[in-house]
Amino acid sequence: MKRIVFKKKHVLEWENVPEPKIQGINQAIVKPIAVSRCDLDLPIVNGYTLFRPGIPIGHEFVGTIEETSPEIANQYPKGTKVIIPFQISCGICPDCTLGRSKACTSVPYASHYGMGPSAKEFGGALSEKIWIPFAKQMLIPMPSDMDVISLASISDNIVEAWKLVGQWLEKNRILL
Repeated sequence: MKRIVFKKKHVLEWENVPEPKIQGINQAIVKPIAVSRCDLDLPIVNGYTLFRPGIPIGHEFVGTIEETSPEIANQYPKGTKVIIPFQISCGICPDCTLGRSKACTSVPYASHYGMGPSAKEFGGALSEKIWIPFAKQMLIPMPSDMDVISLASISDNIVEAWKLVGQWLEKNRILL
């Protein structure tokens, strides 16, 4: 599989890496279908951050489900369009339940797709496929009538709103 990696100042390259695999329960493999360039991507590529060469790039994206662990397959069938938060978090630890997903105790501090030290493990959105741990808590179903490009560009912001009100949407109308 290929993914785009920051190699050095002003240099991005395709890199061959093993395909991600389902490793346990509550996981998914997602194929990115729309990736947005974020204002944080430019300082990385221009060498203005402390991020070291070798990190995969891209963290604002939407994708389609390629595969899931069996227990969530009915909730997320293959082909389902989803929004993926850039912060990797379990959704159930004390910090996550208080809205501090950046401080999730189930993963290394500040685990993100496409930036930071954990990006080598989790990958970036400019990849052919991405491994999603804690899929039930991380994946947000995408309305079928929404434009994927528009959603990709707001994906790291809309996620927080969804986490706050998504659980009540089926039975209630909520004004944001």
